[in-house]
Amino acid sequence: MLRSKNRFVLLLLCFLLFLLSGCAVAPHSISDNLPTLSVRSASSNTPAQRGSYSWKLGTQAEAGDSGAPTELVKGKDPMKVDPNAPLTLLFSKKPKSVKVNVLQNNNTVQTFIATKKVNAPTANGQFVYEVMATFRQGTVCYAFSVLVE
Repeated sequence: MLRSKNRFVLLLLCFLLFLLSGCAVAPHSISDNLPTLSVRSASSNTPAQRGSYSWKLGTQAEAGDSGAPTELVKGKDPMKVDPNAPLTLLFSKKPKSVKVNVLQNNNTVQTFIATKKVNAPTANGQFVYEVMATFRQGTVCYAFSVLVE
């Protein structure tokens, strides 16, 4: 009698363990763990919008496509800055290299390799920055806009 009761409890525990292991939370996608970028000016700190990416983490790889940088910032308030104001790129993880395109009216007006700081254009107007950061695990593109007044 005791032996059959132990067997029943053991089977019940195995069944519960099996059931619980099937309900385990699925791992997060790679895109949930990509580095972020925020941009700091003298008067504000603004998160950049993440765009396209290609990332490898261990044996997993993932790529994501997005619209153009101007589409990423559509509906977002631009960061208001003075002409030639310094802007600091604050990555949550240090990139190996950073390439920046500055766009106005969907046309590239400037392209350069950046470090941690960039400057706002000297001309007044609204500009979109496309930041392409390369990390050991892959590449992530970001966008943010500035209004130079």
